[in-house]
Amino acid sequence: MRSIFRDVSTSDLSADTSSLRGEINSFIDSSTDVASNSGGARHGFDLRDFGNLINGEIRDTFSNWPKKHFSDDSVRKHNHDVETASSLDDATPVKVASATTSTPVETKQAAVTETSVAKAAASAAPATLAATATTTSQTATAAASAASGFPDASNTGIASGTAMTKFTGSYHVTQDNAVISNLEVHGDIVIEAKNVTLKNVKLVSDTPWHALRVMDDATGFTLQDSEIDGAGGTVNAIYGFGTFLRNNLHDVENGINVIGPSLIKDNYIHDMRRSAEAHYDGIEVNGGHDIQILHNTIVNDNDQTSAVMLDNYFGGLSNITVDGNRLVGGGYTVYLDDRFSGGSVDDSSIKITNNQIGGGHYGDFAIYENKPVISGNTDLDTAPPTTPTTPTPPATGTVYTGTSGNDTLPLSGKTNAGNETYKGLAGNDLLKGGAGGDTLDGGDGTDTASYAGSGGVNVNLQTGVASGGHAAGDKFISIENLTGSSYNDTLTGNAAANVLDGGAGADKLAGGAGNDTYIVDNAGDVVTEGSNAGTDTVKASVSHTLAANVENLTLTGTSSINGTGNSAANTITGNASTNSLKGGSGNDYLIGGAGNDTLEGQAGSDKLHGGTGLDKFVFRQSQVKTAGADHITDFSSSDLVVFDVDSGPTGNLAASAFRLGTAALDSNDRFIYDTKAHALYYDSDGNGSAAKVLVATFDNGYNLSASDFLLV
Repeated sequence: MRSIFRDVSTSDLSADTSSLRGEINSFIDSSTDVASNSGGARHGFDLRDFGNLINGEIRDTFSNWPKKHFSDDSVRKHNHDVETASSLDDATPVKVASATTSTPVETKQAAVTETSVAKAAASAAPATLAATATTTSQTATAAASAASGFPDASNTGIASGTAMTKFTGSYHVTQDNAVISNLEVHGDIVIEAKNVTLKNVKLVSDTPWHALRVMDDATGFTLQDSEIDGAGGTVNAIYGFGTFLRNNLHDVENGINVIGPSLIKDNYIHDMRRSAEAHYDGIEVNGGHDIQILHNTIVNDNDQTSAVMLDNYFGGLSNITVDGNRLVGGGYTVYLDDRFSGGSVDDSSIKITNNQIGGGHYGDFAIYENKPVISGNTDLDTAPPTTPTTPTPPATGTVYTGTSGNDTLPLSGKTNAGNETYKGLAGNDLLKGGAGGDTLDGGDGTDTASYAGSGGVNVNLQTGVASGGHAAGDKFISIENLTGSSYNDTLTGNAAANVLDGGAGADKLAGGAGNDTYIVDNAGDVVTEGSNAGTDTVKASVSHTLAANVENLTLTGTSSINGTGNSAANTITGNASTNSLKGGSGNDYLIGGAGNDTLEGQAGSDKLHGGTGLDKFVFRQSQVKTAGADHITDFSSSDLVVFDVDSGPTGNLAASAFRLGTAALDSNDRFIYDTKAHALYYDSDGNGSAAKVLVATFDNGYNLSASDFLLV
């Protein structure tokens, strides 16, 4: 390649395009032959030089050149390599983690920034793009978009004929700097790592919430030249932030729900699904900054809400530009609302400029209490410049009212997802809000807000702030308990006695000043309690160690699991299976169940109750002098005293080492049992100078013998 272009300058290229095209054609033909003969390997093919030429004057001069020549799969693969050669040639393959058992996709690790990806994307136009089915009502709009150069099905999405690797399930990306391409996912995608790039990815999703979720700390994310098909069941195509270029999003209720700084450019969002929800948006920003929405086509055939929605529900608004887009449909096509308490709005930095706007059921603009910069827009319906008009406020959400009993709201069959109000009145009520910003009013009694069918949520009853999933925008009145989703939730209580149940994910649970109860069902659950903040209980169906300032632990379920205490005076209760229960440095109460349990009080003066089954009560020679004497409440002949010796014989205790009475008579006597006081002593040297130490008292008066011991 260097020999071909060694003496060719930029001016030569511009002046003699015909000659240069011939040389490029000859080069590609020879390179394709080499690539195909070597199984696609890059023998004799200098990708870095080729990439430099493509990304410089050659690509600027011949913007359509890759479309013409990169038509077969082998050459298209080289085009992909050229685009990323400088960063990927020597990279190490990484595995992209997934929550399913399917084989992860292998890709290459590379340092990717939003700037570099945007530049590469801008210079690498796809060959022939896949057609997307449109409804009859979209035909005129699509034709108009194509004629005016706006994004449509012909210039967004995945190149036709691209070979795809298929994956079914929940696809989690946990590797920083991963670049993933040519992947078809049936399920959902969660981005948990930084600087991830997805391109030529098709996502078919009928998940009830987010098809693609970008987690809060997954900065530097890019999605380009991809397609998301909501399959008629997904609420959001995308929930997150990053760079979104030339994507085709359809058959969802909402296109992109933006939660952070983003560049959204040249996307086609259309065929938005109608459901019981009264809220549909092509792009929705509920608080954010540094967001650019540029040259997209957004078509909302529904007569509710908008093509673009900006409000301060969860945060303030600043530095947002909506420029050069084709925006069609909705109740109002562009909706701006500054009436919420999420944060202040910098009106002068909100710019709605140079857009083609039309087709709103009530009009082009709905603007509440803010004064953005609006200029240069064209009304598609009437052609003169568009100016905002006073909007007609949308109808308020439905109010659901319970009874004086224990109610579940909404009632069975009601799945409204607007801004609803649920009033439980008296009784212990279960309130389940939908996707809108709902008001959950428990009334009297002990009431629960549940997000069991939602995406991940962050709910704080103390501050009243809620975000994520169905919790987004919810308000709470007289709510004591919270139930999370099957994702990773953060639930925070208040001064009441809260029950916090995170659900199946790895959750963060924090109570307040009350006597709180935590439901732990995942080893990744984290419980946080403050000092002097009530007497708190963890109910765990997995093995669990109590965090600081939590007093009680109850094991639930039917699995053989373990429970461990902390420095407080703990009550630790087993389940019906075989459990290992260990106290900490406090004066603990350990309660076994029906299984064959092992109880070890450790430091402190502990109370041990084995329950039914063949139980073991553990003591350690290294601790008996300082641990404090324990009480065993229900020892029987089927139980064992297990003594961990520092040295010496192990196994069954020799009869000569056990004595009934109050003191050792010879040097062999190690365990002395006072039958009147039912007290067990340990003497490290028999009748030597060392004093005996009280180990435990048998409260049920059991007559202990040498056969009841096991030395380990």
